[in-house]
Amino acid sequence: LDAVNENALRFVDAQLRLIELYLMRIDAYLTQQDGALARGKPAPPGVPALLHDLGLAARALAGLNDRTESRHYYRLVADWWYAAYRLARVGRLPANIEWPDGRMYHADRPAEIGQACREAYRRYLRRAPDAPDREDILARIYFDVTEWQ
Repeated sequence: LDAVNENALRFVDAQLRLIELYLMRIDAYLTQQDGALARGKPAPPGVPALLHDLGLAARALAGLNDRTESRHYYRLVADWWYAAYRLARVGRLPANIEWPDGRMYHADRPAEIGQACREAYRRYLRRAPDAPDREDILARIYFDVTEWQ
């Protein structure tokens, strides 16, 4: 998927699928290693690869920024922020991470990352008001990525 030429007709689709695969792998790892990723514990094996995937996904998202307006793209952007938030919450998000929007954030401030995550999910819902996963997204916005954590 990464080898699809930028000028190819299916480039955007290939990049979206690649980002989706990175994020699926990150989500599976974070779910599996939930307790092992707690603050103060040594990093479990696989964290460097996880952070590498997060960086690759951010780069691919940034590369698609002006090339698509699809609801799928906006969902992937929001899911990227959710993964970053989960890592920031347990103190595993490195300061030198690449951000998909090119702006600078404080990786050690989960509330700041959480705010960006909630905004990204709201952008997705504005583009997909009839999304079948709307209830899950709203639960993620209001319960998983809470302002008071």
